[in-house]
Parts: sequence; C-alpha cells; structure tokens
Amino acid sequence: GKIYVTGGLNATGTLVSVEVYNPVTNSWTTNGNIPFSGIYGHTSEAINGQYYLIGGLVNGSKSSEVKAYDPLLDF
Repeated sequence: GKIYVTGGLNATGTLVSVEVYNPVTNSWTTNGNIPFSGIYGHTSEAINGQYYLIGGLVNGSKSSEVKAYDPLLDF
C-alpha cells in the first residue's frame, strides 16, 4: 500500500532520490538513491524489493530501456 516516486526533474536538474509515501501515516520518507542519473518522465514499479524504471527521458533523449535497482545490494 505504499507509493514510490523515483528520480525526476526540478529547477536545479535531475533527481536520483527514492521517495516513499505511506497513506496510513500520511507521511513521506526518503529511501536512498537510484544509481542512474539523468532519468525523468519515466514510470517505475517496486516488485519484490527491487525498483524498475521504465522508459522516459535520459539526459533529454527518449529511452525504451528498463533499469532495475536493488536497494539492499545497492546495485
């Protein structure tokens, strides 16, 4: 029941943070960083403890890649 937000873009550039929203406590926490820079406009999914980032833009170019990150292994 949690919502994960990975990477993104703000006024200073691209983000690598993983933010987690818990609707039960109505709170956000930071859950580390993804090891991929320059990714935004993508979709992501958390499955079995891994984050999958799909498509979007990488450094301004369209991407059809799927990237996986395991936060426990930091890989």
